[in-house]
Amino acid sequence: KNVEDFLEVLPLLQNLCSPAMRPRHWNVIQSSAGTSLDIESETLLLGDVLNMCLQLNPDDVEETCQGAVKELEIEQKLHTLNEEWSETRFEFQNFKNKGPVLLKAKELQDIVDKLEESSVSLSQMANNRYSAPFKDQVSSCSVELASVSEVVELWTVVQSKWVYMEAVFLTGDIAKQLPQEAKRFAGIDKGYMMLTAKAFELPNVIQCCHHSDLMKKLLPHLAEQLELCQRSLTGYLEQKRAHFPRFFFISDTALLEILSHGSEASMVASHLREVFGALVDVVFDRQKKDTMVQMVSREGEEVAFSNPLKVEGTVEEYLTDTVTNMQGTLKDLTRDCAADLDTMMLDKFVKSFPSQTCVVGIQLLWTTGVQDSIAKAKTDRNAMPQMNKRAGVTLQSLISMASYGGPSYLERTGIEALIVTQQHLVDTAQELTTQKVRSLHEFEWLKNLRVYWDEDKDNCNTCIADVSLTHDYEFLGCTERLVITPMTNRCWISLTQAVHMFMGFSVVGPQGGGKAETVREFGKHVSKYVISYNCTEEMDHKSLGKIFKGVAIAGCWCCLSEFHRITTAVVSVASQQFGTIMAALRERRREFVYTDGQHTILNAGCRYFVSMSSGVGAELPLNMRLLFRGFCLLAPNT
Repeated sequence: KNVEDFLEVLPLLQNLCSPAMRPRHWNVIQSSAGTSLDIESETLLLGDVLNMCLQLNPDDVEETCQGAVKELEIEQKLHTLNEEWSETRFEFQNFKNKGPVLLKAKELQDIVDKLEESSVSLSQMANNRYSAPFKDQVSSCSVELASVSEVVELWTVVQSKWVYMEAVFLTGDIAKQLPQEAKRFAGIDKGYMMLTAKAFELPNVIQCCHHSDLMKKLLPHLAEQLELCQRSLTGYLEQKRAHFPRFFFISDTALLEILSHGSEASMVASHLREVFGALVDVVFDRQKKDTMVQMVSREGEEVAFSNPLKVEGTVEEYLTDTVTNMQGTLKDLTRDCAADLDTMMLDKFVKSFPSQTCVVGIQLLWTTGVQDSIAKAKTDRNAMPQMNKRAGVTLQSLISMASYGGPSYLERTGIEALIVTQQHLVDTAQELTTQKVRSLHEFEWLKNLRVYWDEDKDNCNTCIADVSLTHDYEFLGCTERLVITPMTNRCWISLTQAVHMFMGFSVVGPQGGGKAETVREFGKHVSKYVISYNCTEEMDHKSLGKIFKGVAIAGCWCCLSEFHRITTAVVSVASQQFGTIMAALRERRREFVYTDGQHTILNAGCRYFVSMSSGVGAELPLNMRLLFRGFCLLAPNT
């Protein structure tokens, strides 16, 4: 019987020998057995343990031993976690000449990841039934890591804003224009240097973030002061954008780069491509270094300003003067072109004017010639055939100019643009001849794109059907032109009607079918600045509202490609923003209250276009659809 009892108690004795057993576990077992032993005594014998009659309560003993093993696992995890964080340190990198003041991005991300993992691990421990003996320790670790996480998150924000503001307020012209904020940032800079110096001396993460009163008190103060600087800077940028609305189309970072070098026109010139359609550089007078004499397109085409422009005032003031001078120059060139069309030889004409003016010129010549031929057609049967023949001769002359004589790349690109345009004019003249158009009031004539120079109003107009649009004289450079098909022409008829009725214009069609390009090409025919965006799911109502507002003030055109990618909730808000602008246009207002509550100047030339790929979801919501005229672009010749 004694042997059998020993066999029953032997497994229990083996469990009691586990290294996981602690005095607290022995106390539980002694309480269950109703006996008392001095476990730490050197005279403790096996017989003393056997006398506890453990076999009478085997389940209690086994449960206690298993619990001890589980508690040991938690204890070891806590020990490992504490050891890891005792060795975790911040790593710094140098910034300009200020020394090691920035946290290294990769190492910082590793700390953030480790914080997340440790927080999850501690949360699991806290919810574990065997963690009761370590409740205070788990709680203490959780509090430490929560404090570290809060400080690291705030530190990251402060560091990012400090780097952003440092470039703004410690260098350039902005500090001179915002002296109060520059003074505020000087205090922030001093505090940030103090904070990073202390952290560099005490790089251990726990010690630096949890046990440092300086970090806990100074970081929130710096964050608050930086937020005040950010608000003032945002207001400052809004003022600049209101004075020069094309600033709405560039990021805050790019705008700050421009403003910080506002007094150096040569530095600002490198950013012109961001606020102009094709103008990417200007040439300054060799003697008068502050006077612009030529504008340069991205293709390298140079056009002399009609009146050299002296750079004066703030950056937004002389950029506004640049726009005005650019438009005045193109208008003067178009006027001269219209006057010299009948007397100048074709090759001389092409070399005398910029590419975009030449395209307008041959359209003016064709429109006048066809109009005169139609007026004579009732009495002269050969009027239209002769006009068609003259158009064909012009086309052949252009082809010869491109084929012979070795034109430069720039000249060849300009001639090819003229060939594409003239080919369409030849085809249109042939169609008018075939259809025997005899009146200028026939739709077969009116439906075509026609260009006139209005001497009374001293302006160039592009007409389709009963809609006449005045040119905006934006410098477009020497670019390739889109081949005009019957589908293109029908699209433009709907587009111009939408513009005339103060509506937006939406184009739906297969991906890569040239929807946005068709809109941009028509913008070229009226010399408009067309700003284009590819929409994404990340676009919110604020970014769209900013675009809409900038277009409304600048008076340019906006083309939003893949508009269906924007979420329905954002489009719903955008419909209110867009509807507010369209309502103000229909009422012919010069100023209106935008959805942000600000009084906004309205330029009547602004218009909005969207394109969507055909397929699932390629349809505007009803509240937006009511504000747009739609067109389905399928195939070129259908």
